[in-house]
Amino acid sequence: MSRAARASRTSRAQRAFTMIEMLAVLAIFFLIAAVIVPRIARATDQAVIDEARRLGYSLDFAREKAIALGRTHRVVIDFDTRSYWTEQAPPASGTPPMLRWAELDELPLVAPRDAAGEFARVAGAPGSSTEFGPSTRLSHLEAEGDEIASGLAAIEFAPDGETPPATLWLDNGADLRVEVTIAAFSDPTRVTFHEAE
Repeated sequence: MSRAARASRTSRAQRAFTMIEMLAVLAIFFLIAAVIVPRIARATDQAVIDEARRLGYSLDFAREKAIALGRTHRVVIDFDTRSYWTEQAPPASGTPPMLRWAELDELPLVAPRDAAGEFARVAGAPGSSTEFGPSTRLSHLEAEGDEIASGLAAIEFAPDGETPPATLWLDNGADLRVEVTIAAFSDPTRVTFHEAE
């Protein structure tokens, strides 16, 4: 066998081996992708659900503070900046209302109401200033027959914890929708999620 024939045969063998290597690498790549891609999608879905739960905790916190302090609290949602925060109304006299329980014949069922004034952010509160993550999209807020999808919306809790019932919708921009339902009275905020069919 001549030197040129041997070189040609070796060159063909190397090309065939390179093709087999390439197919093996592609098979490994597709196998890894089949395992990792669904996990990334689940992580994105879980991030949206976690964001909705954090918002639910902030809403419950605002209701509890309104009842405990006897003054209006609210959670303000900014659809444009994709953030929310908790605010409280100032006390009427500049100090929190105080009751002398021993002097009362009957205990009141609700804390005393304060006069309305300028709201101020509650520092250090859950949701005192929170931005939604990149995978979470604010869809819209439904309350009292109205729908809000841009600008500012406030969910306000009276000193007795009452608020108009509302539902806030979040999604991941694909197949997951999360519903944050705020009850009219003292029921905890409910978070439920729906996957597209």
